[in-house]
Amino acid sequence: MRRTGVAALVLAGLAVSPAAAASARWSAQGTVTALSVRSITVHGKTCRISPAASLRHALTQLGIGADAKIRCTSGVLKRVAVVKPTVVTLPPPSVAVVPNPTPVFPGPGPATRSGGGPPGTA
Repeated sequence: MRRTGVAALVLAGLAVSPAAAASARWSAQGTVTALSVRSITVHGKTCRISPAASLRHALTQLGIGADAKIRCTSGVLKRVAVVKPTVVTLPPPSVAVVPNPTPVFPGPGPATRSGGGPPGTA
């Protein structure tokens, strides 16, 4: 009889309440404020990215400032959706004036005539 009581206490300690299980799953939607190969932070909540995650393709479409929705279980990323991708604004192209550079392999120099006078007068 005593063994049954101990077993019941051990099993009770291993059981996870539905409230605790629900708190282990969460989602966040908002602006991506941090992104690395190991984690993503959206709307102040950080989630680890598993090395075996099949979400790598979706993550390549994200950047800092993008709007996304993430779903995590026990702190590990399970789903990601791009709500609005990052818009990258490039500055207008600038025009640089490069002076005529010295040739890398200069030739023998300007050709000279043997008469020293204008052409046609030898």
